[in-house]
Amino acid sequence: FRKEYSVQTVGVAPSFGKPGSEVYKIWHEVLLNYRNGELPERGAIWLTYYPHIMVEWYPHVLTVSTLHPVSPTKTMNMVEFYYPEEIAAFEREFVDAQKAAYMETCIEDDEIGERMDAGRRALLARGDNEVGPYQSPMEDGMQHFHEWYRNALGADQPKP
Repeated sequence: FRKEYSVQTVGVAPSFGKPGSEVYKIWHEVLLNYRNGELPERGAIWLTYYPHIMVEWYPHVLTVSTLHPVSPTKTMNMVEFYYPEEIAAFEREFVDAQKAAYMETCIEDDEIGERMDAGRRALLARGDNEVGPYQSPMEDGMQHFHEWYRNALGADQPKP
């Protein structure tokens, strides 16, 4: 963690090769085929540059997600994919499988966000402002971002 960003490295899951969906099964197969059966060194590196840019390194792809507020209740996520030239030019199956897996996770993340928003609206309507607790270490990045955001707004930090 640093003042304006956080970085997280994610290892290759022990369950790699036993995907939870057909989309991820295809992605795992294509990735292993491209790598001649060798597992990647890591699953991902995620850099979040506050307040709205996420740079994600996955095996053989760089993804940049930029969040753009559209209204108080809507946000657009602009996603860009960058592949090495040999993949972009000659490995269409790799590109298609990777994008499909990425988008499957995005849909799940959207649902989580929408449910969180609904919960926050319900609390607001009730006059409550409940926060936390954060689940460490999985939500340490979220806590760091919230602290950065409150500081950027000049808001008081909550007491631990």
